[in-house]
Amino acid sequence: MRLPELRDLQVFAALAEELHFGQAAKRCHITQPALSRTIQRLERELGVTLFERTSRQVHLTTAGHALYPGALQVLSSAERAVHDARAAGKPRQTLRVSSVLPAQARFGHRTLLDVLQSHAPEARLDFRHTPAVTGQVAAIRTGHDDWAVTFSPLDSTKGLAVTPLSQERLMLAVPENMPVPPHGMALNELSLPIMLFPRELSPFHYDQLLAFFAQAAVRPPLIASAPNMELNLKRIAAGECVSLLFECLETQHQFAGVKTCQVTTPVFHFMVVLVQRQA
Repeated sequence: MRLPELRDLQVFAALAEELHFGQAAKRCHITQPALSRTIQRLERELGVTLFERTSRQVHLTTAGHALYPGALQVLSSAERAVHDARAAGKPRQTLRVSSVLPAQARFGHRTLLDVLQSHAPEARLDFRHTPAVTGQVAAIRTGHDDWAVTFSPLDSTKGLAVTPLSQERLMLAVPENMPVPPHGMALNELSLPIMLFPRELSPFHYDQLLAFFAQAAVRPPLIASAPNMELNLKRIAAGECVSLLFECLETQHQFAGVKTCQVTTPVFHFMVVLVQRQA
């Protein structure tokens, strides 16, 4: 049995969706008589009538309805095969990415790595997690890195393309035995010190946080976090301190003796952005 040509199935699908010979012909970039001949040839090859035609209307027959979903599936598979073949014949671009957030940080149902890959589906991502914001933009400007996932605002955006990824609200990681109201906690209700990242990792955002605390008349005692996440979580579980975290990192703070909660007041947000050189 001779199978229909892909082009014939494309023409059939266009007419099935438009139900108008003139519009379908325009969509396929062919003349109306050429479209009619294609449909007639397809009907002869299949031995069925695909369309009921009147002077004013076009309708799919039962056979046409049966062919339509399969035709779409064949066309989609063909397009995917062509795309895969072309992609396989090209060397994949590698993008060097530095990120202040880990690859498994979650934005809704997607990880950070999934989000980044959606911005460059054909590229291979050379992902590097760095806790330090300092130097990220300079590495973009010099070409050492292609992308940076960091926090806004930046000192300067000249020559840079900045794409917002997520607005992140600050949360708290607290000892599991600490009483927490259902709606969350205000910072001025805390009796334990707040563990905060060392200032040298991001002086601008560290000072921004302190200024916000002062503006909100909140002056919690601060202690510096350690580079090791597990050690920090153990300190929280032991009741030594609490820690600020972003919503996207909540799953990263699942640890025996630690729970998370919302910060009710003051409410503070950071914008996570993707930075790259302007084209």
